[in-house]
Parts: sequence; C-alpha cells; structure tokens
Amino acid sequence: MSTKFLFALCLQLVFSGLLIADGIKITNAQLDLQPEQTYPSGWTGAKSGCDVVALHDDLPAGVKTGLRIKPLEEQKYLGYIFQSITLDPAKATNMILTGYARAQKPGQALLQVKIFAQGKELKRFNSKRTHGDWEKLPVAFHPGVADKMQILCRWTADAKSVGKAYDFADLSLTGADKSLAIVGDSTVQDYSLKSTKRGWGQMLKPYFSESLSVTNYAVGGRSTKTFRLEKRWEAVLSAKPDFVLIQFGHNDSHAKDRPESTDADGDYRQYLIEYVEESRAAGVVPIFVTPPHRRVFNKGVLAKHLDPYANQMRLVASEHNVGLVDLYTMTKQTFEKLGENACIELFCSDTDRSHFSEKGASLLADTIAQTLPKVCPELAEYLSSK
Repeated sequence: MSTKFLFALCLQLVFSGLLIADGIKITNAQLDLQPEQTYPSGWTGAKSGCDVVALHDDLPAGVKTGLRIKPLEEQKYLGYIFQSITLDPAKATNMILTGYARAQKPGQALLQVKIFAQGKELKRFNSKRTHGDWEKLPVAFHPGVADKMQILCRWTADAKSVGKAYDFADLSLTGADKSLAIVGDSTVQDYSLKSTKRGWGQMLKPYFSESLSVTNYAVGGRSTKTFRLEKRWEAVLSAKPDFVLIQFGHNDSHAKDRPESTDADGDYRQYLIEYVEESRAAGVVPIFVTPPHRRVFNKGVLAKHLDPYANQMRLVASEHNVGLVDLYTMTKQTFEKLGENACIELFCSDTDRSHFSEKGASLLADTIAQTLPKVCPELAEYLSSK
C-alpha cells in the first residue's frame, strides 16, 4: 500500500466530518443532518419532492450517522443530492470515492462523480448499484484537467419508487495506488444504466480492488485513427495512468471511404505501434485486447470481417512484447458453440449484431479479468473476486 494512500487514511481518522484526499475536501462526509435542515450541511438537492431524515441506528458497523431519502413524487431522472468541490488540475491524481448505500430493492441506489472544466461537464463516473442492503460502493476516477467535481448520491425516482427509502452513509475520498485506463469503441464504452447496451469496460471495473483507479475513455464509433485525431489519446496520456487496455478494430474495418477506416496491414498496424511506443515513453504499460466477433454467421460459422485486424494486433503484440487478451478467439469459440440464435442473449437486441447486453459484456469482462494476471502480472494484486 502506498504512503499516499496510508496518509489519506490517517487524515480520515484525524478529521471529524471532513475527509481529505490530496487536499480535496468533502464537507460533512458523514451526511449528518441537523434539525431544521433540508439537507446536510455542504450538500444540496432538489428543492422539493423528497422527505429527508437523519439515521442514527441500523447503520453499517462503526458508522454513527447516515441519511434516509424518500421520494414523494415521480421524477423523470434519477434523484440526487450533491456537493461541488473546486479542483486544481495541476494537482490531479487518482482518487476513489467510497460510501455506503442501501435500497429497499436491488439496483436502485448508487454513488456518482461528475467532473467539469470551465463549466462544461467532461465525464461521469458511476459506482455499481447497491444489491439492496447496506453495501460499500467504490467509484474510482482521475479528474484530469477538470477544475470542478460533484459528488452525488443518486436513487431511482420513478412512479414505483415513490415512498421507498434510500439510505446513504459514511462517504470518503482517498488516493489510489495505481490507475488503469481503457480505450476503445462502442463495445468497450460505458452506457447509461437505462440503455440495453453495455461495454466490457463498464463491466470490468468491479473486478478490481479499491487500490486501483479505473477510467474508461472508450467512445463509440472511434478507430485507432480517429481516437488519436480527436486528441482523446492525448487526454489519456495526460492523465498519467500506470496501465492501459487498448481495443480497436470494429470501426477500423468500415468501408474505405469512411473517415475512421484503416487498412489492417497499413495504418492500423502503424497506429498500434504508435500506441505502444507512446505508452511506454510516458511510463504506461500497454495491453492489447483483440476485438470481439460480430454476431454474423454463415452456415453456422462466424464471418471473418475482423480477421485481418485481430491477426495484425496479435502480430504487433508478439513483435513488441505487448500483453494481449484475445477476445476474438474466445468469442469465436463461444458464439459458434452456442449457435446464432442462442447467442442473441449476449447482444443488446436480436437485430443488433455488434453491441452487447449486460450478460454479453460481462462474459467479455470475465475473460479479460481471468487473463490479465497472465499477460500483465503487475495487475494481479489489484484483481479481486467480483
């Protein structure tokens, strides 16, 4: 465990109601609500529509106070209370927000971090949703160039949730030992919890311990070329991660007249080499992930649209001694064993042959988590049981 992490933990013991990570403060992290207050000091939320009360019993072990919120009316979006914190981009570092949440039904409460620069929202980082009873939820993130962040407690506020109780307690903000960045396309990216789509980067995060900050930079429609042209790769390196998972190929394989298209044996190969060289120059360990198959069959056998790209990624990995997780081979074996109709449940719909459901993305994430210790032993200590 790093000195920075231990120092943050010690500060938590010293300060009452104020938790600190690298000088960043959470006011009233215990969510202590005083009489006559609408929300706890330092926190704000919707001006109406919720009943908010303090909790002093039936709390997680060692926790003395918490907050219970009951929606009184239906809302279009998730309910929330939040706190804004000013950041210094020059001091940006890996951080982890943790806190307890409980809901009367599983999947209805979570923690969230939003980061902003010059008033524009840059990214959101979500915890998983609570299983129901008290659960400690981590949110790992790196603020990068952000000059402000918001910490949010969020809950489902639809018609069926009116009058239900959502409980939160004992928030903390600490530094992380190491950080992992994920880059790729729509099969990797994070999706709204209301979407039927999931990316494996979204599903991979719970496999890691709280000592590793994981940030998913993947964006739909991008290729090895356009991810760089849009300066997204530059932003990844500026965040100074320790490791980076890299998956491209789906959009690189598009028609040659498309701006994202690349040639597998030409610029695709060269871009992969540049990702490796630039990662290592910045002190980052690169790890390749071959693209998963599309659900396109011909007489029981998967189409080979992405063969040239998967093969080239394997070749570059071999030539440059890069760790590789071979999703292309795994999905070929799995999909063909299941058959075209049976593997529909792994995709977000019966008409979508590229994007995965939660079950499908979880399968990919599980494969990656099982393979990473073999191809990157330095990550083994940060992997935990899901």
